[in-house]
Amino acid sequence: MDRPRRIRGRLAAILLGLLLGGSSVLSLGAGCEDRAVSPSPDGRDVTVMEGGDVQLATGDRIFFRKVATDSRCPQGLECFWEGEASTSFSLRASRLETPFTLGIFGSLVAADTALSMQRFQPVQVGRYRMTLLQLDPYPKAGSDPLAVRSRALIRVEY
Repeated sequence: MDRPRRIRGRLAAILLGLLLGGSSVLSLGAGCEDRAVSPSPDGRDVTVMEGGDVQLATGDRIFFRKVATDSRCPQGLECFWEGEASTSFSLRASRLETPFTLGIFGSLVAADTALSMQRFQPVQVGRYRMTLLQLDPYPKAGSDPLAVRSRALIRVEY
């Protein structure tokens, strides 16, 4: 009779430990919106919202300040010039914050071929080489592209 009580007691202690351990692991991740991404020599694409930031695995942070200009040809219109967009960012490495600008020529073509990659303008910022690959939402006829919160897709290499 004493042996089943010891087994139940140990089993209860193990289950309680697992329950508390699991809940503490979940609470550690609760509320954390940062995701660390590792730039690599072959490039790593990161997405960041206008007004937001992303933390790199190195501890450095990229802040997306704003879309400065967006003259890309809106969907639904025919333009004689494809236009371009210019965005303001900053890189915080250690305690130093370095502002920089990334641009992209207007096009709905994805950055997946060598020819299309010539349309993008890489910028060297500290030890990183950054390229704006995509800026969404793409402008539509009759709407102000600067009136919406944008999302940028950036390739980070070093």
